Amino acid sequence: MLGGIARRQTAIDQARDINPNLMVLHNGGLLQKFGSQAELKRTVQIKDLNKLDVSALGIAPSDFILGAGSLMMFQQATSFPVLASNLIDTKNQIKFLEESSLKQGEITVRFFSLIDQSQSKEVNRFVDSIQVEPIAVKIKEWKEQKKENEFWVLFFHGPVHQAQKLAVENDLFNLMIYNQQGEIPYYQRMKSVNMISTGIKGRYFIAADFESTPPFNLINNTRYTLDKNHSHDPFGDSLIADYKLELKNDQVAKKHPKVSWPEGATYVGSKRCALCHRPQYNMWKETKHAKAVEPLISNNSHFDPECLQCHTTGFEFKGGFRDLKKSKALGNVGCETCHGPRSLHVRNPRKFQNPTPTSSTCLQCHDAENSPKFEFDTYWPKVAHPKLEKN
Repeated sequence: MLGGIARRQTAIDQARDINPNLMVLHNGGLLQKFGSQAELKRTVQIKDLNKLDVSALGIAPSDFILGAGSLMMFQQATSFPVLASNLIDTKNQIKFLEESSLKQGEITVRFFSLIDQSQSKEVNRFVDSIQVEPIAVKIKEWKEQKKENEFWVLFFHGPVHQAQKLAVENDLFNLMIYNQQGEIPYYQRMKSVNMISTGIKGRYFIAADFESTPPFNLINNTRYTLDKNHSHDPFGDSLIADYKLELKNDQVAKKHPKVSWPEGATYVGSKRCALCHRPQYNMWKETKHAKAVEPLISNNSHFDPECLQCHTTGFEFKGGFRDLKKSKALGNVGCETCHGPRSLHVRNPRKFQNPTPTSSTCLQCHDAENSPKFEFDTYWPKVAHPKLEKN
């Protein structure tokens, strides 16, 4: 509903039309999950970021999630520098780039990237040979290097208070790009350092303008929301179309791991529920939940595990939705999406009562990512069915 590669392409192109000196900076964190779908996502992201002509990217702890080999491939495939100034691979598999620079007229822009030592465990979960050097060591090295006509940019990953402490104690950096919890980017100034958080999920970006002479004061910063006001870029759309085709060809959804429901319950399908709960079933049939898989089919997303999790019934569980041929009866948001698999209830209705959904049930799918405008009190009446009669 917000963001997306195609919209980002459009937004960046528009910003570059206004200011041809635009530098696109990215603070990493491209992946959050394991698996073959994550590998496909990384391939798409590389093509997208190369097209955006990114000036520099700072590695984040989660960028190690697919292991050393995948990260090395990422470094080799990008047309821009991928930075990690204070990381050392003790096995000498990965060569980390400490800094990069580019010229903007008479100004040299230098880029650095630091990961706080508190993130060591996160990095070593994925690649155990990585050593995170103390930040103080790098700062001491850099203090002797800065020249008057240099604009320094730091990518930082670590706790917000550490980012602020770093800004207060050191005036080396004209701009610090850091990570913080929450989706919306945020600007603040700590002493002489301009600090911009990137937000998460890529639904927003900040365009910041600086004076072209020292001390490079910030002129303005504007936060853009990537919404329907940004049309889709053909190249971005083509990347997504290819990605969906790869999901289908690689049968990623069929390979998605399944877990068993507690107590051994399995799915029976909404039509089985209708035998005893006809009024409730009839009400459900009139809701968008009963047709939830149709939007996926219309835009060719019905092979995407991340979409199927919320547009079908029980995709994450054994006995739940598999595909539209083998489990068509579970191909929408059915009764058991909210009430759980009902096989035990069918056998013994008095012993295994139907649990009552709550707002937290809805929020498993209607979260900020998929339903940014969702309000429980507004939408609940649209799906609420007649109360069940006591058995």
